[in-house]
Amino acid sequence: MKTLERSSHAFLTEDESQVTETGVTFDVSSTDNIDRDNWQAVLDDKLISWGSDRDQFEDPDLAPSDEVLAKAARLADMLSRNGFKPPRKVFTDGDGGVVYEWRSLHCRVEVHVWDDCSIEAIVFAGGKVVDRTPIAVDN
Repeated sequence: MKTLERSSHAFLTEDESQVTETGVTFDVSSTDNIDRDNWQAVLDDKLISWGSDRDQFEDPDLAPSDEVLAKAARLADMLSRNGFKPPRKVFTDGDGGVVYEWRSLHCRVEVHVWDDCSIEAIVFAGGKVVDRTPIAVDN
């Protein structure tokens, strides 16, 4: 099994594309063309829109920088190419970062592109953080 990131509590896998947390499995795999279109919508409707119109933010100084948006786009490309479903939500964090979020009944996964362009996967179960794992994306 080829693992994107792994820890004792949770991991994201490229081949099975699952996020697993003790006792909870959350499928984020995709082989569907509709999902590719939805990934493209993430790029077009969110990232490109945010980069081209900073006035849509209440405080444009807190909008993601071009560097953060480029990193978030590379992350989206990597996840899409590796068969991950598009996130249910894509939003800015209010501090210049971008967050991709997936949810299941018992688990929430956020992949956060921080304002310094570092990337971290955060797994929540029962409202508590059960794992935080850095993710590397090629430039």
